[in-house]
Amino acid sequence: MKHLHNRIYVKPMNKHEKNEIKNVLSSQIDMLTKQTSDIDPDPAHLLRLELLCSAMNRIDAENFGECFICDSPIAIDLLRTSPEKKLCSKCSGYSPET
Repeated sequence: MKHLHNRIYVKPMNKHEKNEIKNVLSSQIDMLTKQTSDIDPDPAHLLRLELLCSAMNRIDAENFGECFICDSPIAIDLLRTSPEKKLCSKCSGYSPET
């Protein structure tokens, strides 16, 4: 398992962090569910809701928070804002320097 991305070590999530992400997921799912109208649902909200629900279904898996491509841990700060993320910053092409 690779853990170095540009020589920065990203540590795996601990139990407390996983519970924190679970709470973030739950609150984001609740918020989007309330915002999504049954009459004319916003496709972007529906897609994000689907991604969040998928993440909630995966969160108890041993490898939740690991990149689907390289198996490196996804930075906890990234998961706090986007808990549905499946790729680390390097594999998703995101660079905080740009």
